[in-house]
Amino acid sequence: MTASTIIGAIIIAMALIVAAIWFLGSRAKKRLATQYPPPGRMVDMGGFQMHIDCRGDPAAGPAVVMDSGNGEPAMAWASVLPGVAQFARACAFDRAGLGWSETSPNPRTLANYVAEQRTLLARAGIEPPYVLVGHSAGGLYARVYARQYPDEVAGMVLVDAGHEDLDVRPPESLTKMNKRALQLMGCAFPIFQM
Repeated sequence: MTASTIIGAIIIAMALIVAAIWFLGSRAKKRLATQYPPPGRMVDMGGFQMHIDCRGDPAAGPAVVMDSGNGEPAMAWASVLPGVAQFARACAFDRAGLGWSETSPNPRTLANYVAEQRTLLARAGIEPPYVLVGHSAGGLYARVYARQYPDEVAGMVLVDAGHEDLDVRPPESLTKMNKRALQLMGCAFPIFQM
């Protein structure tokens, strides 16, 4: 066998593996969607759907709208939502591409996250003003929302919130942690050694 034949066979084998993983993943996704329907409801966003779960009395004052951190679905608030719903309208939502929400065709920017949240709340019939609760990146989005639409925000609760400069000026502890992680990876991957 020549080297090009071996390389060709490897490429074909890898393509078949990727196709099998994609096929099995899409089957599993369909099965999970029927086994675990979203709590709350799906809202048409004009080209894609977003998930929102609201509980409690709509007349109980400002709706408490909870946004989770990067990569976290609304289920991150599953233990909090029922308690807040005892005294207020409580809503948790999945940003586009997370949880039960479909992927948005819009680029993933702060402005688009906030615009999609605002559209979701309006189309779900959740009237302002809101008390925005944001964890991690959700705190950043809550602050941007409040800055852009101050008349729609009655208050904010920031839970270990992120900020715009985190990538530019990370806290010293994060810098040290990242450096240590790279040193540890260097044991297995010499390319990462500092």
